[in-house]
Amino acid sequence: ATSYLLCVAVQVFFCVYALVYTRRMRQSCSSEAAFLDTAEGFATARGSQSRWRIAWSFFAGSMGAWAIVSPPNYAVQSGWIGMLSYAVSCGIPTLCVVTLGQEIQTRWPQANSLADFVALRFGRRAKACVISLSMFNMTIGLLAELTTIGALFKDFLGAEAFPIILIVATLSSTYTLYGGLVV
Repeated sequence: ATSYLLCVAVQVFFCVYALVYTRRMRQSCSSEAAFLDTAEGFATARGSQSRWRIAWSFFAGSMGAWAIVSPPNYAVQSGWIGMLSYAVSCGIPTLCVVTLGQEIQTRWPQANSLADFVALRFGRRAKACVISLSMFNMTIGLLAELTTIGALFKDFLGAEAFPIILIVATLSSTYTLYGGLVV
């Protein structure tokens, strides 16, 4: 019970920190704060973050709770060559964004997202396809993260998985809805 309460307390702390950070940033009198209050700023945070913060965001986004379970499981089944292939395939999307992102932003400055770029380059049908695939991929990723968190709590603490899944989902949704992509 103590471990469970400590984990919940840490999660609440980070949620409160994110909310306070966002509030202070919004109260600053900078043009960046005004931009972040727009729909584009909420969804993209374009040009408002340093390279290091973006790099750490990519790292955190690609290395979630699945990293505790999936790579070791995959390595057992496929060996070191499979594990090396897995690592390379996980890094390629980030390298593509790093390599092509600046070029795309220069050629199509009005594109706020991958879906916007695809619409400008290939049309509305392609944009609908990209949005559908992105939503499906994000749903699978979110469910995998929450399932892994629940399994970790069940395996290591012997606790029910559902309450912690609900707490994590609620707190992370709260600060993301309030702060947008910046948080």
